[in-house]
Amino acid sequence: MSGISELNAPDEVLSAALKEVVCPRQPGKRSLWEMLRFSVVGIANTLIDLLTLNLLVWRYPTHNAGFLLVYSSISFLMAALNSFLWNKYWTFKKGQVVSFGEVARFALVTVTGFLCNDALVWLVGGMLHPLVANPFLWANLAKLSATGGTMIITYFGMRLWVFAGEPQTSMKRPQV
Repeated sequence: MSGISELNAPDEVLSAALKEVVCPRQPGKRSLWEMLRFSVVGIANTLIDLLTLNLLVWRYPTHNAGFLLVYSSISFLMAALNSFLWNKYWTFKKGQVVSFGEVARFALVTVTGFLCNDALVWLVGGMLHPLVANPFLWANLAKLSATGGTMIITYFGMRLWVFAGEPQTSMKRPQV
């Protein structure tokens, strides 16, 4: 019993273990967990993006690349809002209040991703136009190609610039 001290109380041990799982001390593990969380958020963003795009194509059917670009832009912006909130507070664990600089950096990375996304939608949509007659299939193939191309830009932009630095831990033990 002498090996158990007040510092090793069960709640503190559990808290330390949970902190290690949520935010490992080894940088490689932290990056792996961040990449995994970023991927989960990315899947959610892609679903929001595709759902919005398909709702627009369903409600206002088109085979016009210009309209597809507008639809794609609207759906990308919906996913970007989701991306900011989930990546800030969950993926990169930045619990502090949203700052103007953070929003400005996020906006710049998002605009870069947006322009890349639109360029790829335009390019792929134009190439697939004569090959794919179904507007839903055509729109989704173009959009998924663009999403894959912009994923790398957004991850590194978010990780290295928008939400750079160490995560803030919100698991502080209250002072009694």
